[in-house]
Amino acid sequence: LQYERCARDPRGEFARTLEFLGLSPWEPPGELLSKRSAASSVREPLSEEERRTLVETYESDVRVLRSFAPDLDISLWPNFA
Repeated sequence: LQYERCARDPRGEFARTLEFLGLSPWEPPGELLSKRSAASSVREPLSEEERRTLVETYESDVRVLRSFAPDLDISLWPNFA
């Protein structure tokens, strides 16, 4: 599962997960797929230096992750696309 794909298409990703698990398709109640806000606080934007440091720190991990999860949509992670 990729958070960004679930946020963009919850029904589609739910169906894909059921299929992956070998479960019969079913439609969950609508309230389970409704959007919710997880963040209620204001976040400070990262400086370019902080962003670059984080990208450099996680770049090799993202490469390894891609080898384990080839269907990961890296285009949803603009810092690693």
